[in-house]
Amino acid sequence: MSEKNNNFMSMLDAWTEEKILRPMSAVLQPYFEMTEEMRGTDEKYDESLWHMDGIIKKAVREKVLESYRNGQAAKVKPQQKGRTWKRQ
Repeated sequence: MSEKNNNFMSMLDAWTEEKILRPMSAVLQPYFEMTEEMRGTDEKYDESLWHMDGIIKKAVREKVLESYRNGQAAKVKPQQKGRTWKRQ
């Protein structure tokens, strides 16, 4: 079971790197290279930040929905057949 969890976490880390961290880093890099006076005055950069916000939210929602659907599709263990206990 723990190997399965490690595989899931590795896949989640790879997904996070690809869908969130790399794109966010690409958008934020110019911000760190700007002078204090330039920050907030570059409309094109501000638009790209808002665009990135939407991309990240969409990616997270898709991943959560995928996880939800996988959980719904998982087989539910049937109850063991046998004697049922009743309170008296």
